[in-house]
Amino acid sequence: SNAKEAARSVQFKIVVNKDEFNSTQLSTMDSRAIRLLLVLGLAALLAEGATPDCKRRGEYKLPDPSSCKHYYQCKDGVATRESCSWYTLFDNVVMDCQKMWIVDCEAIPPEFPPAAWQPDNQ
Repeated sequence: SNAKEAARSVQFKIVVNKDEFNSTQLSTMDSRAIRLLLVLGLAALLAEGATPDCKRRGEYKLPDPSSCKHYYQCKDGVATRESCSWYTLFDNVVMDCQKMWIVDCEAIPPEFPPAAWQPDNQ
């Protein structure tokens, strides 16, 4: 019947495709795949581990460029990665966690100090 012929055809194709690669080719492909996975994993760890410079004095928050759910709490020059609570995301404009439906994760953070800012004594 047609179903049996189709099954034989699939079995034949699988056997032929398996026999097309010898063990050296398979091990080369395996080592390339392993190297690629290692490189990608290392890149992810480095991106995750990159912390911002907390150069300004005082205590303040900075956005995490890799996640809208996270931010960095800066205090005394040390950055600590924190998470926003349930249903909130970090808002780059107000620099705090806000309700997720009002946050634009693509917003560009304002410069600090603002361009129009002048010290009180000038």
